[in-house]
Amino acid sequence: MGIEKLSENVLLVSLPKEPQLISDELVTVNKIVGDGHACDVIIDFSSVTLLTSESISSLIILEGFLKNLGHKVILYAVSSMIRQILERTGIQSLFEFADDQFAALQSVQPSSLF
Repeated sequence: MGIEKLSENVLLVSLPKEPQLISDELVTVNKIVGDGHACDVIIDFSSVTLLTSESISSLIILEGFLKNLGHKVILYAVSSMIRQILERTGIQSLFEFADDQFAALQSVQPSSLF
């Protein structure tokens, strides 16, 4: 799990399984982009089985901040249960979804990777 800068314009975030650690990781990402490092953010949900309200709040803050700067948040490997949580909270439409990391990388502008 962790945060990896793939390029100046793309940040890859691998979320852990533990709900509190997910929140901590998302708060860290919000701090990074809030400190002037705005970029497209790709988030790996493959280990996530539960989202807390704090995690949902952090996702909403991240999406709003990046959208205002012309960037996006892409979630990949999202389980059907997590998708249902996002649907029920009414925020699924805020994000782009991809099946895997390759597809998520393809959805960012090619120039963002170099």
